[in-house]
Amino acid sequence: MTTGPQILLHAADPGLAAAPARLQAAFAQRHVALPAELAISLASALAARQPGSDPFWGRMHAMMARSLDLSGAIGGQLLLKEAGPFAAIRVCEPILRKAAADLGQMPLVAPAGAAPSGTASALEARIVRFVDTALADPAVMGRPFWAAAAMDVLAEARTIQRGRMRHLAAMPGPRRIADPALTALVFLTPPDFDPERMRAERRRKARQISLRRRAGIRPKEGGVSGIRPSQALEDISDALMSELVLPRAVFASRLLHEGILVRHRPPRRDPRRDLLAATLLEAGAEDGMGLILRAAWADYALRLRVALNRLGLAQSDLLLACAHGPAAHLPGQLERAIEGKLPPLQIDGKLRADLLMGTGLFPDFLASDAERPDLAPDLPGAPDWPAVRRLLRRATGQLARKDAQSETRLIEEYGARFLLWAAPVRDLSAESWDEARSRFEQDLGAEGRAGAVLARLVWQDDPAGTAPVELLGQCDSREVGELRLPLPPADDAAPDPEQPRSMAEFIGRLVLWMLDATLETLNGKA
Repeated sequence: MTTGPQILLHAADPGLAAAPARLQAAFAQRHVALPAELAISLASALAARQPGSDPFWGRMHAMMARSLDLSGAIGGQLLLKEAGPFAAIRVCEPILRKAAADLGQMPLVAPAGAAPSGTASALEARIVRFVDTALADPAVMGRPFWAAAAMDVLAEARTIQRGRMRHLAAMPGPRRIADPALTALVFLTPPDFDPERMRAERRRKARQISLRRRAGIRPKEGGVSGIRPSQALEDISDALMSELVLPRAVFASRLLHEGILVRHRPPRRDPRRDLLAATLLEAGAEDGMGLILRAAWADYALRLRVALNRLGLAQSDLLLACAHGPAAHLPGQLERAIEGKLPPLQIDGKLRADLLMGTGLFPDFLASDAERPDLAPDLPGAPDWPAVRRLLRRATGQLARKDAQSETRLIEEYGARFLLWAAPVRDLSAESWDEARSRFEQDLGAEGRAGAVLARLVWQDDPAGTAPVELLGQCDSREVGELRLPLPPADDAAPDPEQPRSMAEFIGRLVLWMLDATLETLNGKA
């Protein structure tokens, strides 16, 4: 049985100002030792207009940005000031608790009447040194702590800001805390694209200029809607037989003057949007593979958006809907034109972190939400829909809120549609891709499956944890092929040649497969 640090009560400093004294007493009520020196600097930081400028506690904002590998701050100074009291609890308190745990003793300010203690003064000096080191060296608390704290502080600041913008009282309602594991997977585990594997496999690239936009004879859809006169040379192939049997002189005269009768074929429709890529994640709140897939989707969406801009297909939308957790929508347009010139697979380091934060997905994307969201919209019969169809409705609902048209019309406006279903199954070999695809189509309904390229990522549902975890990916495209991806081995296990050596390599292979399957949708090779 482990015990906490020994509590040592001592009298408060009578010369301490009111604000630091209140902070010291408040921390003492939470059984956290806040030395007078730290209380003075914390009160100064909370009162400062720019929290990051404080020479002592202001360093925690730089440490949070450093843990995420950002090139700048995690937010504006005025934005961070909104979350000052929350940061004192989320960041300062864990550091002080760790300091007391390492020292084995906790000097707490007692109510009036307690005697001063020389031992307490020495302990407080050691706590100050510990905190000073923790704010300078990320290894003391660990990068995962700082990364999760950064997302929580940013979420709190934006929640307060949104409340004030809506003229609401900034009441301390329920907070959506970032999932530490998901935060670490997204920001601290960038995908490792194995150079050997990338050289061995032919990288697929979507064609930038589609046939419907090329110069020359405009392609036809094939359907005949009537007969019309035409003087265009490109319509001669559609001339009626009665026109083709005319003498050449008569045919030429009619072509030049009144036109010949041709079959009317409407030109190919040019869709308003380019690509709709929706990922439907049907995983439980405690499913570790579902967490990995959410992290992989964030990286996949980031790189796919850059690739689409390089191909001139910026009018696209990337969607994610989860059975547990927030939905996400990433538009295809980039904030800066320079981003569209980047090689998607070479985005790494600070550039990757900056681009991730620039997507606007964070910190809401990382919210730890164990409650199952309402996947059944207020539509007739919707509660009886299969889970896949309700997830698709939730994903496209993010578009419908920004457009007056119906969701069905929105889906039909995309030239290419890619739907990826991800879920645990009881047996990976229970059904073939053709059988799974047929069931997937049936569950989606007519509005979802029409003209869409389908894919799935499945893994064995084994709550007992006795079966080896392997991810199976299948899609319509023969060019992409099947993905079989086992989880990385434990530290003491010898890796198989085909097995990823680390979680970063696992995510890298997964992201590559998702990118290939999506780009093949644009190629029309499915």
